[in-house]
Order: sequence, then C-alpha cells, then structure tokens
Amino acid sequence: MSIVEEIKSIDWEKYKDIEYYKPNDVAPALIALVSLDDESINEDVYNQVLFAIGNNHGGTYYSAIKEALRFILITAIEGSYEVSKNCALEILTDIYCAFVPELTQETFHLYGQLKSDVQKDIEEFYPKFFELANLVGESQRNRKLASDLVGFIDDTEC
Repeated sequence: MSIVEEIKSIDWEKYKDIEYYKPNDVAPALIALVSLDDESINEDVYNQVLFAIGNNHGGTYYSAIKEALRFILITAIEGSYEVSKNCALEILTDIYCAFVPELTQETFHLYGQLKSDVQKDIEEFYPKFFELANLVGESQRNRKLASDLVGFIDDTEC
C-alpha cells in the first residue's frame, strides 16, 4: 500500500474531539505534503497541514496528530522531493517545540500523555535527523533544519 493509500484509509473522523477539527481536511493536507514538489506552494502546504491537525494560529494540535505524525516523520526523512522534506521538517520543529495539545475540558487529563507521546515519537527519529543533518547529498536548508531539530531534541527545555 502506498503512503497516499495509507493516508486515505484512515478514519480521521474518529479524532473529532475538538470543535474546530475538520476530519475531511487531514487526508488532503497530508497528501499535499507527501507529494509537494513545488517550492511556490511550500508555505501553503505547511499551513494546510498545521491547520488540518491543529490550530496553527493557536500553536496547538488535535489528537489526530497520533496518526498524522507518522506520515510527517516519513516525509521528513524519506520524502521524494527536497521541498516536501523541507516542509515536513519545518512542521516537526513547530510541533516539537512550540505546539501543545488542544483538548476539551472532558479530555484535558490526556494533555500530558498526548504531549509526551508526540515528543517521544519525534525523538525516536533522532538518529535519522542526525544522519540527515550530516548527509552530503541533502540540501543545505534541510541539513540545517535537521540539525536544528536535533538541537531542540537535545535541549531539555524545549
């Protein structure tokens, strides 16, 4: 099964726990990310993904991040296009350092667990980010983003 087929096969509706979450936006946003090959829409796709899995303006993510994160991580490391890797690395940096879970009062008790799970999932890719940061064949901007992400993971304050 291709990554696009995997994304389409997920029932994004099951994560409808936040009023503003739009499950029908998640698959198209992730598909746009994995297939991104045009620098001129990099920022648009970045925003599309962050709004599909969270509130980009509020710096929060929804519980759909649990499944969406895997596709963002895969794209950052194995993306077919330099620009899709770049966009995924930018998204991961925001999710890791600046974003927090957005939960309802009924699910607020899950805040710490969701934040911890998201950070742990990103941290598991540390060796791959480190390798990417030092990969001669990778673009300079992606090496820099991977290096920054490694630094954020190393920084216990982040």
